Amino acid sequence: ETKAPAVLVETFFLNNPQDLSLYNPQKIALAIADAIGKLYPVTSIKDDQIAKIQTTLNTLYGAGLVVDGVYGPRTKRALIKGLQRELNTQFNAGLLVDGIFGPKTKGALVNVKKGARGNLTYIIQSALFILGYNVIPDKIFGVKTENAVREFQQVNGLTESGIATKEMQSKLFSSI
Repeated sequence: ETKAPAVLVETFFLNNPQDLSLYNPQKIALAIADAIGKLYPVTSIKDDQIAKIQTTLNTLYGAGLVVDGVYGPRTKRALIKGLQRELNTQFNAGLLVDGIFGPKTKGALVNVKKGARGNLTYIIQSALFILGYNVIPDKIFGVKTENAVREFQQVNGLTESGIATKEMQSKLFSSI
């Protein structure tokens, strides 16, 4: 009986234990929010933060991105290129910097944990932010980053360690 526009969304029926084991409120909420965002796009804090990520990728790696606050294929490619450059610079990975998250890049990943600082942390934080996790990229792997990593691990059926393991990053960069 509301007098305002409203929609009732029934996303799941919990009628047996097997159905209940599939219930994931985070994924359901993100799917609903994404659908609403596609129908009613607005400039948001997320758009502003993505613009900051684009600016940082331009500054650090000469990505040549248009700073528009829209996450798309060019921003994704620039983020992966940044990852590849950092793995080359910090760990002598010898990767081709092509922006493709392939087997060689996956094989060069390193674990990153609380206390880490720098561009590799920034890239992980940016990928988490893009996927909707509550972390603002600041190059410091602190409590918020650790919590976002744990949440990502939980949602993706990974061991919840709070460490950005190679396995977790592989799933993360495959998801953006």
